[in-house]
Amino acid sequence: MMKKIENTLVIFPDPELDFRPINMSRYNHSFVSGDLEPERIRIEYYLRQRDNHLIAHACFGKKAEGPPGFAHGGSQAAVLDEAMGATPWANLLSVVAAEIHIQFKKMLPLQSYVRVECRINKIQGRKVFTSGEISDGNGTIYSAGEGVYIILPIERFQNIPEAEQLKFRLNKGALIDES
Repeated sequence: MMKKIENTLVIFPDPELDFRPINMSRYNHSFVSGDLEPERIRIEYYLRQRDNHLIAHACFGKKAEGPPGFAHGGSQAAVLDEAMGATPWANLLSVVAAEIHIQFKKMLPLQSYVRVECRINKIQGRKVFTSGEISDGNGTIYSAGEGVYIILPIERFQNIPEAEQLKFRLNKGALIDES
């Protein structure tokens, strides 16, 4: 099923382990991933290279509690918002959220290791449509979301070390592969 490996939170079985870790340490003020408190939410992000989906491994600790013994819906919504918004960033699109919609499907037990998977569904002008879900990695979906994010010029963001390196890869509303 799921197992811990050295210096990572958790890894889920995947026949094609083509994950590239995303270093979030420079975003230490992020509401979700910037909190190093292990009793709240622990999360690690990866970009799956074969399809550019953002994959995260997460654990909702005791301080993320809503109903007794289960993760608060707001903590799940915050994780989905960050992950769905990080997906365009990982694909070189600087965005901000315009709208998110979350569906809670099943109560998420605290201290569970979960998988978050997000993707870009389409790009229409400056709008990036994403979706994602939090699951147990074996088919049980705890929550799912959809988001609309707006592309802004990278110059609108301050203190982003890779700002000069970001290039937009848009061609007629579709992501193009530069490799």
